Amino acid sequence: MVILHFNIYNLKINDLKKNKSFLIVHRYFYPENISAFANILGYLSKYFLNLNDKNKVDIVTISSKKFQRDLFNGYEERIKIIEDFSQSDRSGSFFLRIRNIFRLFFKSYAQINKKKYDYIILTSYPPFLPLMILFFLKERKSKIIFYVQDIQINYFKHKFLNNILLLSIKNILNSVDFVITLSEDMKETLIGIEKKFSRKNIFVLNNFTNVARNDVQTKSIKKKYDLIYAGSLGVQQQLLAFIKFFKDFIKTYPSTKFIIYGEGTEKKIINDFVVNQNLENNIFLRNYIPKSELQKELHSSKFVLVSIKSDIFNYAYPSKIIDSLTNGFPVIVTAKKDSKISSFINEHCLGSSIDINSDNIVDELDILRNLISESKNFSNKDIQTFASKKFGKDKYLDKFNEIFLQISKS
Repeated sequence: MVILHFNIYNLKINDLKKNKSFLIVHRYFYPENISAFANILGYLSKYFLNLNDKNKVDIVTISSKKFQRDLFNGYEERIKIIEDFSQSDRSGSFFLRIRNIFRLFFKSYAQINKKKYDYIILTSYPPFLPLMILFFLKERKSKIIFYVQDIQINYFKHKFLNNILLLSIKNILNSVDFVITLSEDMKETLIGIEKKFSRKNIFVLNNFTNVARNDVQTKSIKKKYDLIYAGSLGVQQQLLAFIKFFKDFIKTYPSTKFIIYGEGTEKKIINDFVVNQNLENNIFLRNYIPKSELQKELHSSKFVLVSIKSDIFNYAYPSKIIDSLTNGFPVIVTAKKDSKISSFINEHCLGSSIDINSDNIVDELDILRNLISESKNFSNKDIQTFASKKFGKDKYLDKFNEIFLQISKS
């Protein structure tokens, strides 16, 4: 058996001595460097297995077989992947996304009817998937845990659709036993949506880093780019808005280079804009590349860009920020100056924030200019040391252990 690097305390609880079965339903395990939450579910699966030698974990998800091998090495006989798509719907059409959601639902429904589970863990994205599954779980005796990675209350442009989204979240909260969130702010938001839900059954579990710490020597590597972005190219990332801001910067500093790696629904729109505005010599749009190759590219840039709707920063630090910092890379986040993430980044000299929606764009352009020209002032080693201590995996798993012990006794 593989030994995990975390402590398991007080496992003399009678409930944990018995064999237990777990079902995890999650939309993404693919591509691996986009779905950071896959790593979380991987570690939690191994945690459940280590509680008892005969525990079993089933997972319904989108996955690549290679990633399954890497994630569950040593546990293959006790972890079963129910669904195995090789096609991610991040770069696909709306209908492809809907199709995958329904396929996941029917696979989950079939599995729940075929086998009794002691614990069922549902994740929050998209909210309609757990709601569909919960509809068929009302008569089940399983303990249901809702793991919330994000809350996108104003996801849609139309108020009517956002109200439906809120109603979905409310119905989910009324149908589950326990909730795990990423922050106190997220916890309070959920309680505001459904005030009847018991506070004692909502737990806060901060994000963690899955990056193995190595000594960084990025200053000796030639910086080919000023900025790099890697990840999803969707509406929530607002990357097109940043590119429009960056276009104004290029007018004054034409030698600036920005490279983008990723897939998503906005990719064609971004590419068309770059081509139509003659920005190909400054902005380079690339396809998804494996994580091992991406690491080399990250080292060749002065800053890692984290672009996302600013209200999402109010709830938690995205895993993209945490992983970048743990690698020793300074970050630039697209956030308002009075936001918590801006204060955090600036206070600890981890990079800076830029408000691309500011009324005073000139000041924001000056901030970017100063950052790029003074990039050598950021200490890669200091950034890595700070992030590794704050967002360590062991710290996360110890906290989850504490939470799960409370859940098991309830």
